[in-house]
Amino acid sequence: MRTAVAAGVLALLGGLWHLFGLIAAAVGLVTTQAGWYQLVVGLGLNLVVSALLLPGSILLLRRRPYGRLMVIAGVCAALLSYLLAILSGLAGLSESAAGASLAMAGVVLMLTLVPAVVTLGLVLVPATSHWVNHGSGGSPDQPLGPGYADRPMEWPPGR
Repeated sequence: MRTAVAAGVLALLGGLWHLFGLIAAAVGLVTTQAGWYQLVVGLGLNLVVSALLLPGSILLLRRRPYGRLMVIAGVCAALLSYLLAILSGLAGLSESAAGASLAMAGVVLMLTLVPAVVTLGLVLVPATSHWVNHGSGGSPDQPLGPGYADRPMEWPPGR
């Protein structure tokens, strides 16, 4: 359970990070003249990653198997976008932080790459799969047994 919840929270934070990146890329396109790289990576991949991670994290926390698959796909897309950002910075295609300086590239990598790899590791461990598919409370689509509110009321109380 702990691995699934940690993966869900990290995926939610990653989705919010990429949603912020999507908004920043859209503002950058409006205010400056952007090329194909900014359009594809800045808008396209951020849109795909946030569209996969945000609902995927919610579904994962609600113990739905599709949420786990969405988080896996979203993290893989995020890793692809990080790789493209690093390669384009080194090739001089963009003026991203990855190409600006080695120290800034290390900071960007620590803020993006490490949490993505940790999220992918947590979502792929068997404990997360078991929690999502079986769990301790039965299937996520099965209603639980009768609870306190489902019992008939006794009068007088405490008999």
